[in-house]
Amino acid sequence: MNIKNIIENEGIKLNSDGAYLVGISPFSDSRLPLLVVDEEKQTFSDLSTGICGDAVSFIENLKGVSRETAERMVRNEKPEQTEDEEARILKNIMKDTNEYFKSKLTTSDTAKAYLNKRGFDEEDIKRYEFGYAPKFGSSLFKHLQKTYEKEMIIKSGVCKVDKEGKTVDLFWNRLMIPIRDTDGDIVAFGGRVLGDGTPKYINSPESPIFHKREMLYGYHIAKNVKCNAYIICEGYMDVLSLHKAGLTNAVASLGTALSKTQCELLTNKKRVYVLYDTDAAGVNASKKAIPMLEKLGLGTRVIDYSPAKDPDEFLKEFGLGEFRERFEDAEKGERYVVKKLIEEDIDKAVKYMSFMSINKIVGLMTRKENICIK
Repeated sequence: MNIKNIIENEGIKLNSDGAYLVGISPFSDSRLPLLVVDEEKQTFSDLSTGICGDAVSFIENLKGVSRETAERMVRNEKPEQTEDEEARILKNIMKDTNEYFKSKLTTSDTAKAYLNKRGFDEEDIKRYEFGYAPKFGSSLFKHLQKTYEKEMIIKSGVCKVDKEGKTVDLFWNRLMIPIRDTDGDIVAFGGRVLGDGTPKYINSPESPIFHKREMLYGYHIAKNVKCNAYIICEGYMDVLSLHKAGLTNAVASLGTALSKTQCELLTNKKRVYVLYDTDAAGVNASKKAIPMLEKLGLGTRVIDYSPAKDPDEFLKEFGLGEFRERFEDAEKGERYVVKKLIEEDIDKAVKYMSFMSINKIVGLMTRKENICIK
C-alpha cells in the first residue's frame, strides 16, 4: 500500500511541497510540517526526531509495536483496530525492559556459565534474547522512571511496591526470558533463579497485556511452522532447547495447567505431542490436557523420553535422531490416560472410557498390549 495512504489513514494530513509531501510530525510536539514523505521512494523522514524509514518503520514507531506486527498491519491495507493507549505504553515498557536485561547479561558470569552449560552459544543468546536481572534493589525502576510514570511501571509487572512502600524490581538475580504474545510482542518475562534461591522459576504477574492462561510460550513462532503437529512442554527452557534442535513447533503453557483457550490456539494443526515431565505433577497435567485436546478434534500422542529427566537432557544424551524415533513410537493420548487411570483406580478408568466412542474403546482393547485387561 502507498505510504501516503498509510500515513493519512492515521489521521495525518499531507500536503504537496515540491517533490515531497509534508505534514505535522506525530512523533513530537512541534506544530511545524516537519514530517517529509518521498512518495516516489516510499520513505519518510521526521526532521523533529530523526525517525525515518519505510511504511513499516512508520507504523512500528507510531504504534510502539514490533516490526512483525507493523508488517502485518501494513499488509492489511487498512488501519487495524489500534490498541488503547495503556496497552501501547505497557508494551513499550516491556521492550525497554528487555533491552535493559540484555545489556546486563554481560555483568553476570553465573548467568553466562548457566547458558553455556545448557548449550546456548553467543548466537543463541542473541536469537532468544536472554537477559539478566541484577541482584536486589531498584536499578530497573530507576532506569524506566526516566521515561515512564511510576503507575504504569508498576502496572506492567516488572516492578512492585514492597512492604515498606518502596518501589523495587520484581526480578532479582535471575536469567531473564521474554514472553511474547501471539503477534510476537513482549508482554511478560520469565525468570530462572541463578543459585539456590526459590522459587526456581517465576513469571510476570497478570497485567492488562498478559493473561498467561490465554497464551502459550513460543506460539508466535510455532503457529507458522509448516507441519501438522505441535509439541507441548511444561516450561520455556524446554521449548528453547527444542527450538535450538530445530523443533520449532514446540510451545509451553507457562507452568499452568492447560486451559481451554490455550487448547483452542492449537487447533490450526491436527495433532499435539504431549511432552510434560514424568513426575506426578506432569502425569496429572497430561491426564487433564489430553481429554481437552481430544474434545477439540486434535489427535494426541505422549512422548516417553525416559531415562532422561527432561527433553534437554535427552537431546544431549541421545541426540535428535533418537528423539525423533520416540515420536514415531509415541503412545496415543487416550490410551495413556486409561493406562494411568487403571494404575490408580479402575472405577476412574471405566468412567473415563464411558465418554469415549465405541470405536475408540475397541481400538484400545485390540492393541497388542491390552491395557484394559492388564
